[in-house]
Amino acid sequence: MDEKNLAVGRQQFAHCVFNHKVQEKAVERVKKINTKIKWANIVVLAIVIVFLVLQISYPENFVFGEISISITIFEILFLFIQKEFSFEDKEKEHKKIALNFLKLRNKYMNFITDIMNEINEQEIISKRNLLSEQYEIITSLATQTEEDDYKSAQIALLGKNNISEEYTWSEEEIDSFLPNELKLFKKQDLL
Repeated sequence: MDEKNLAVGRQQFAHCVFNHKVQEKAVERVKKINTKIKWANIVVLAIVIVFLVLQISYPENFVFGEISISITIFEILFLFIQKEFSFEDKEKEHKKIALNFLKLRNKYMNFITDIMNEINEQEIISKRNLLSEQYEIITSLATQTEEDDYKSAQIALLGKNNISEEYTWSEEEIDSFLPNELKLFKKQDLL
């Protein structure tokens, strides 16, 4: 078995697992923002309707008309800001990148299987290079995430936040992402 290419493949697999989870956490974060914005829109529109009804009910009182006009202007500005920041589009972009990392993650799992099944060295090198190019392309197209997405992904995958870790994975951590047949340290080996 080609241990060097296996080590590289396993590290790249772990990067895909992690990046997939980071993008999923970004989807969750942006989705929460979208939900808050939608509720804010509903509340502001409800207030506008209340003041319009009050204006109709009390036409001699100009205060209601002025308040409803002010709130309507605020709502228009709020809608413009939403369009400019486009949180719904960001959510879709994060989801798309997460799915691309998931596909690549599965390809890396097949690559690890091929190495463990001892395919010839030229095939390994060719597949390794192709997967590496795909990883670089997806990474370059990835939507920017935030530090909280990174921390949330670490906690989701490892149950802890390794702030001192520099984007490397121990063999045991990588094994935790793989099916038992592809683990280097199977449970029975530890007994």
